[in-house]
Amino acid sequence: MAGPRTVRQRLVPEIGSEGQSHIDAATAIVTTIGLGGEVEAHYLAGAGFGLIRTATHAAARAARETNPAVAIAADADPGDPPDHPLADALAKLVTDPAVLAVAQGAARALRQIRVAARIDVVPVLLKSSVS
Repeated sequence: MAGPRTVRQRLVPEIGSEGQSHIDAATAIVTTIGLGGEVEAHYLAGAGFGLIRTATHAAARAARETNPAVAIAADADPGDPPDHPLADALAKLVTDPAVLAVAQGAARALRQIRVAARIDVVPVLLKSSVS
């Protein structure tokens, strides 16, 4: 969703117009249930993802409230979020469950933003077709 909402990201050298165009075309997936998933969806919608797939209607609602133009699909499989070093480290430092959920949701969103903008590359493991 290029426009006023994403001007700051386009001005950040790491992202720029090219990175923002990648984010605009990307799909984000939010599998976390609860406050963390809602925070993650909120940040991803604000970043301008073209589509956000969520595991819960609460996360879909958070995304829609942040960016009414974002495409939402509440069809992601709920479950444990993928491993994330920063989110995992936060669990060792933060004792308040609500604060932890917010921090982890923000960390997971940042990871998806950085991958979509092609700042970070996450290896994808494919099953080998050779037995």
